Amino acid sequence: MIRIPKRIHKYIAKISPRFYLSVRRRRIGFNSQNYWRIRNRDLSASGSGSRGSLLDYKVEFINSLISRLAVTSLIDWGFGDGALASRIQVQDYLGIEISEDLVNRMLTSPATEINNHKYILSGQYTGNVRELALSIDVIYHLTEDSTYHSYMANLFSSSSKYVLIYSSGLYDTKDLPSAIHVRHRDLHRYHTANLQTEFSIEGIFKNPFPYNKRQPENTSFADFILLKRLPLSGER
Repeated sequence: MIRIPKRIHKYIAKISPRFYLSVRRRRIGFNSQNYWRIRNRDLSASGSGSRGSLLDYKVEFINSLISRLAVTSLIDWGFGDGALASRIQVQDYLGIEISEDLVNRMLTSPATEINNHKYILSGQYTGNVRELALSIDVIYHLTEDSTYHSYMANLFSSSSKYVLIYSSGLYDTKDLPSAIHVRHRDLHRYHTANLQTEFSIEGIFKNPFPYNKRQPENTSFADFILLKRLPLSGER
């Protein structure tokens, strides 16, 4: 195998960071699901969105939306460390994760006994739909195309009324930071290619803490998008 000098690596990473990252992922066999299974064993490894003003903003936005739309059932695809999930106020909550550690942690959490939320592994999901399907800070962590498309299919098929996403990809992403575990997706392109006849975009909501490279821990490149399932032709 030909060894490429480090200076060439640095040059490619500088002029085309996303191409460099895609090549590097393939070379090392990076797997986003394995990465998060390992990382989620340690709650201190959770991102900045799991605390402080960013967390409070998401909790308030989601609970206000649930109230306004009169949603009674919700499915959360990737509840992470549970900091957000434990504060969601809805009658019927189902959280799904790929990490057995996170599921077990939430099943034994005192908050779960109070709010009566349910948590399962993704492999245990049987296809039951909920009024609202939720995806918070997940999509830009799905670096493999197959994982991304499978996740999106599950997300939208599990909703009977609405889908709420918090992610990058709603505005230009060319100046946003990337990493080995971060890949920005164009959500408008996905909607146009896959969902135009099934879901309408009801609104895009910019977060009040837009990304600032000088304050990465207190800002976010993600925003909310709400989509609504369209009625079948015979139901119009």
